[in-house]
Amino acid sequence: MLNHSQGFTLVELMVAMFISSLILVLTFTLVDGNRKLYDTDSRRVDVNQNLQSALLILTNDLRQAGERLPANFPSLEVVTGTSDTIILRRNILDVVLPVCKDINGGSNRDVVFIAKNGSSKIPANCKDADPNLLTTWKKYRLDNGGKIKAYIYDPKLKRGEMFTYDDEDSSGQKIHHEGDHWDYDYDIDNEPVLYVIEERTYRVLDGDLVMDENKTGYQPVAPNISAMKASLVLKDGTVATGNFPTLSANWKDLNDVNLSLTGTSTFAGRSTTRTLSNKVSLRNAFSADQ
Repeated sequence: MLNHSQGFTLVELMVAMFISSLILVLTFTLVDGNRKLYDTDSRRVDVNQNLQSALLILTNDLRQAGERLPANFPSLEVVTGTSDTIILRRNILDVVLPVCKDINGGSNRDVVFIAKNGSSKIPANCKDADPNLLTTWKKYRLDNGGKIKAYIYDPKLKRGEMFTYDDEDSSGQKIHHEGDHWDYDYDIDNEPVLYVIEERTYRVLDGDLVMDENKTGYQPVAPNISAMKASLVLKDGTVATGNFPTLSANWKDLNDVNLSLTGTSTFAGRSTTRTLSNKVSLRNAFSADQ
């Protein structure tokens, strides 16, 4: 009579255990592989989103650079380095005011004359005092909290600076400068002028892309950006090297900007680094000088 209660042999148990272990190893390998693929894909999506959003912001600002500004104004500045710094400017108002009295660098004189002041040294672009000349500036100032940033610029020496414009006199002869000393001399023989400027400075700081608007402090734009580079292609096909503008080229000479951003995303101790690029045409560089 057969004994059906006989159990598995040791060999059978070992074979069963081996097969089970093999299945577990294969399953773990498959799951771990899928997890790594998921992590890699998540890092890739994360870094691409950061780069794409940052490129979109920079592209829009580059296309607006130079609005209502002449060729001799530094509408686009690039300071080269391991990661470049990009400064973009555009004019907010159609009314540009002349500077009608010398300003000494280092002085803390709190007014800027924008009309004749009785001196024999009067530049050709200065007119008789007219309160209506300031109407647009005054309205914009009051509509924006009473204090705005203005920009004084010497077109011959190609230098300028931001200052806070917070008041004007009733005669239309001068505006008030709130703040500290002037950085530079402004000789009226060079016909310096005043603009209401929007200035934005982009740079990489501590692993993030940041932006400063009108010297108010850097704010985050996109995280995990390690480098920003701008290659400037002139209308004659040559590539501008070094800092821009140069003695021989200004922003009106530009055809386009090849902009690239490098970013990194890290998850679970693993990192993915990507670089995205975009070619941007400076639309205002093709308009008539203003």
